[in-house]
Amino acid sequence: MLSDQEKQQLESELVQFNDQTSTQITIVTVPSLNGYEISDFAFRIGEKWGVGQKGKNNGIVIVFKPKVGNERGLVFVAVGYGLEGVIPDAVANRNVVDYEMIPRFKQNDIYGGLSAGTHVLMSLASGEFTAADYQKKS
Repeated sequence: MLSDQEKQQLESELVQFNDQTSTQITIVTVPSLNGYEISDFAFRIGEKWGVGQKGKNNGIVIVFKPKVGNERGLVFVAVGYGLEGVIPDAVANRNVVDYEMIPRFKQNDIYGGLSAGTHVLMSLASGEFTAADYQKKS
């Protein structure tokens, strides 16, 4: 789905963000959810992998399943409890997914969608702007 260069670029940005803020963001791309609801799948990954700092619950898991054949593509952002105050679920999954990611996915720009969504999540998590400000803008 992503070139080696695109993977490196995303990983580098996410590691740098973790180092600067202690907030961890993980992007998971899967060909199938094997019957799981995407939201359940994302939260299970976050718990199993320990995304975020222990005791802070400040992790974010983005799960992306591309459109394959007749199956529709899906994307979900699971936000740890420690970040829900600055990134409410509604903002993460309506605004960020609907306005930043899906339009790019529809143009077959997987990297652009993941990158754009990740940048907004990083800005929200680091307090560059509030969820309310972002909702007004989007």
